[in-house]
Amino acid sequence: MSLRIIRLSQLPEKLKGTIFERWINYWKGLGRDYKEVSKDCVNYIKANPVRSTIYGSIGTFAFTCYKTNPTFNDFTDQVRTSENLVALVHPDCQNPHTIQHLRYLEKCRNDDKIRLTSLWLFSIVWIHDFPSKLATADATCKYLQPEYATFHERIIDIGFFNKFWNLEKKMKDYDIFE
Repeated sequence: MSLRIIRLSQLPEKLKGTIFERWINYWKGLGRDYKEVSKDCVNYIKANPVRSTIYGSIGTFAFTCYKTNPTFNDFTDQVRTSENLVALVHPDCQNPHTIQHLRYLEKCRNDDKIRLTSLWLFSIVWIHDFPSKLATADATCKYLQPEYATFHERIIDIGFFNKFWNLEKKMKDYDIFE
């Protein structure tokens, strides 16, 4: 038993001029275009290996940052894990700077003032003036929103590569009283 392969250029007469023929021609053209583009890319990479390596490295780094960009749930989990680690240490041995920072985060979390802004490659955790569900005039007026000039003062953490770096820095010596 032999398989009969129909060449796309040899369509039966009843299929010529139909949407089926246009569909086949579209996919043939698309395949031809992608084949030409891939050949051009390979030729460009061979002609410019250093530049291609740099572009590839930047693209790989950006893709890795995007895929490992932490979310608000990751921040909450990391804060809870930090609080649990500190709770295992006797109060006389706890670092007061770590305790103060964790209490501030807990207060802001209870007041629903913590916001996370994802910038695709990294995330910024910052403190807002009002809770997210508050609907007073002060909270909803666009002229009373945090100013861009003082926004850097509100940032409490930067999330990058599945970590929140300031929280990790504060937790470095959480079990050493200073």
